[in-house]
Amino acid sequence: MAQHKSDTAGIDLDKLEEILSRWQGHDPHEALVPVIEEIQHAYGYLPEAAIDTAARRLGFTPTQAYGVLTFYSEFRLQPRGRRLIRVCEGSSCYFRGAARIGQAVCERLGIGYGETTADDKITLERADYCFGSCQVGPEIEINGRVFGHLTPETAREVVDQVLSGQIQFPEDGHHTPEPPVLEETRPIRPGSGNGRANG
Repeated sequence: MAQHKSDTAGIDLDKLEEILSRWQGHDPHEALVPVIEEIQHAYGYLPEAAIDTAARRLGFTPTQAYGVLTFYSEFRLQPRGRRLIRVCEGSSCYFRGAARIGQAVCERLGIGYGETTADDKITLERADYCFGSCQVGPEIEINGRVFGHLTPETAREVVDQVLSGQIQFPEDGHHTPEPPVLEETRPIRPGSGNGRANG
């Protein structure tokens, strides 16, 4: 069995070699962003060792590569948790109390925006864009599912249900009726035990 090369952070550098070999011979300026995208897809985030190596192999300094990747909001320098919670802070949700929702979720998880829980289960992000379902705001999105009509109390309830496994997701092997893009939501009453926002 072939032994995988890895850096001090324990990442598998063979994945990086496969990516770089696909872009060998391309214009480095055209290849940089696609290489960064592929690295993030392969690792789930952008490990420092992978970016440093890719930058040098393409003829850039790591500082130049970081200048590019920090320009785009979709690039992540830290691993995400299994669950990604985004608190909508679009205009409609903001004026309906999104800041209080965000504060409640932060307090419940013990983390701030852009952070991941110590057990790597949940990453919390501020969404400064609209989810396109303003009629149910304020709202949060968890792994693509929208939960709306929230108060600080019901936001904590949703987080508790996610942590306990009462709210389940397709990636856990649970079927979600099609189309799963936007679920119609209604208020979730604290203590109701209702694990679904659209139930």
